Amino acid sequence: MHLSADASRIKSLLEGRDPTPQLTPSEQWRPDLTTHLAAATDDDMLAAPPRDPAMARAVRSGLLLWNDALDLAHGLAMSESANDELARRTLDYWHGIMHRREPDYPNSKYWFRRVDRHPVFPAVLAAAKAEAEEAPDDEAGRVILTADEWDPFAFIDLCERHETTAGRTDALLRAVQVAEIVALLEFSVHEAAGAAAER
Repeated sequence: MHLSADASRIKSLLEGRDPTPQLTPSEQWRPDLTTHLAAATDDDMLAAPPRDPAMARAVRSGLLLWNDALDLAHGLAMSESANDELARRTLDYWHGIMHRREPDYPNSKYWFRRVDRHPVFPAVLAAAKAEAEEAPDDEAGRVILTADEWDPFAFIDLCERHETTAGRTDALLRAVQVAEIVALLEFSVHEAAGAAAER
């Protein structure tokens, strides 16, 4: 990865969250991380100056979202200033996750309609299927395991149906949510650092 040492430290802390983030958090996980990320700049997220500033902003938004700081993540996920289509769609993806977690399911679907298809979908589906293999007889597990492609709308519907459910389904959906965040964060870092600029 091309994260700065500071952003890597924050990512490591977030990866160690136990239990995993709630589908609909009521408060930030670590307010100190939110304060730190709020004071940082988008450029501070990478080890070198970003080739795509909008993608660097997506990285910071993603870290804030993973820390359950929905309002700050929301402000950074605005895609109007993105100069290219992929950056716009990536910021819209973060925006859609944020509204799903509020929860504002119709608004989340609006943002995912703007995303349309995204290059990270295959990675998200692979990670989601790996999680779902632990619960193949669960409704959510069946939906994910039988999918041919990542369907953010189906995942929104699952989250809405199980918003107040505890237990196995909730644990699976939370694990898939983290897998989705990790995949999109890695994609955002890759694009921000310009690793795909040679394509």
